Amino acid sequence: HRDECDGTYRRAHPMWGRAFAWALRRAAVVLAQNEDDARLLRRTVGASAQVIRNAHPLGPLEPQASRDIILWAGRSAGFKRPRRFLDLARRFPDERFVMICQRATGDERYETLQDEAEAVGNVQFIPRVPFHEVEAYFRRARVFVNTSDAEGFPNTFVQAAAAGVAILSYAVNPDGFLTAFSCGIDCGGHFDRMVQGLRFLLDQDRYVEIGLNARRYAEEHHDMAKGVEQYKALFRGLAGR
Repeated sequence: HRDECDGTYRRAHPMWGRAFAWALRRAAVVLAQNEDDARLLRRTVGASAQVIRNAHPLGPLEPQASRDIILWAGRSAGFKRPRRFLDLARRFPDERFVMICQRATGDERYETLQDEAEAVGNVQFIPRVPFHEVEAYFRRARVFVNTSDAEGFPNTFVQAAAAGVAILSYAVNPDGFLTAFSCGIDCGGHFDRMVQGLRFLLDQDRYVEIGLNARRYAEEHHDMAKGVEQYKALFRGLAGR
């Protein structure tokens, strides 16, 4: 997670933060999910991290014409700010929004969130979908929305890209890939930009081309076969020591 790389965790937990940094500096290998986090770990902890990006199997691409939803998927953790998705849905009453939101550990306000979601007429709230079934929702999505304040590299980004879905992100854009590869829109932490971004993606079906860009990015950087080879090389190197 970005908070564990940029010093946020250490500032919030001084004692555990020192232990965290000590452990990282003594690990045989530290893996980061993106280059930005690897650089931050070197600066804040003094640990050298190798980047292996999250990987997923890449199945066939579904036709864009069959897509009918705006999708959010994740846990109800506070830093993911799921209520931003509800605020976004209220701004687009004629669009269908689907929120797959599993209760985060220790979340005592989950039922309140569920009630709020169900009160928004164009939102379908789904408490949980097994991992092997969630791909069907990505295949239906025109846009995938991430509302988090910070993350590492969300697996949902890879799932969206693999399914050819344009990504609309409130603040998370590891290594600037959304803009560098034209996979979606980084809103820079501004809700108004998120509203404008969704309107832009839906207008003239721009999400189609941007979703295809995302698929090409996934094929180049997040293919499971390539990730497996990286891990095999890593483990062989450790065994050789």
